[in-house]
Amino acid sequence: MLRRYRRMIHSAGFAALCCASAPAHAQPSLGTAENFAVLARDSIQNFNATTVSGSIGVGAGGAINGFPPGILTFGSIHLGDATAQQALIDIQVVQGGQIGPCGTELTGQDLGGRTLLPGSYCLLTDAELTGTLILDAAGDPNATFVFFIVGALHTADNSIIVMSHGGRSCNVTWVVGCPAALGANSHFVGTLVGLDDITLASGADVVGRLLARYGAVTLDGNSISLPECGVTATVATTWGGMKQIYR
Repeated sequence: MLRRYRRMIHSAGFAALCCASAPAHAQPSLGTAENFAVLARDSIQNFNATTVSGSIGVGAGGAINGFPPGILTFGSIHLGDATAQQALIDIQVVQGGQIGPCGTELTGQDLGGRTLLPGSYCLLTDAELTGTLILDAAGDPNATFVFFIVGALHTADNSIIVMSHGGRSCNVTWVVGCPAALGANSHFVGTLVGLDDITLASGADVVGRLLARYGAVTLDGNSISLPECGVTATVATTWGGMKQIYR
């Protein structure tokens, strides 16, 4: 009941925010959450051979299960310690909508099959991504993409996000008010800050972060790596049975 109440409050805030017209121009500061690839208030549950490049952590009283078979290539595990607790506090700034108003509303429209330029985008209900979403930085390595989703986020099996023309994964943020689910063998880019649970189907991979402020994160044979900011993102992923490189 408490989680549902909090979600309603934040969803109302998102809706008010998305009525504005000016775009956001800067990525939010994640504070101590910067080094977390996976962070959850309740729990992290992993099945099968997941690989995480970055730290993982849960809030006080939370649980981390499935490591091993899951492994960390670097970073550390924070089981309800002060570092994880502070990181959960720090992402409130992002979840609270303090990264600027929206520029474009895409409510009711599939994000797949689109090429989007830098800016901020709002979806006032649930969001779907099928097929391919291209984020075109137009040659600006500092170009930012921010998505505010009041409802849930669902990406279809084999869906993919492509950074093009100098775009970098560290400049993509998703703020989601309800549960987020990434489909099997999908490829997701950006920092996903969810108010509720985040679930990855088998084979889904993420170049970014999974941060569940009040919920849990469930993994199943995935690859999660912190976004690269030093160089233009080059993403290699298996999609549709073929290994593909996107620049």
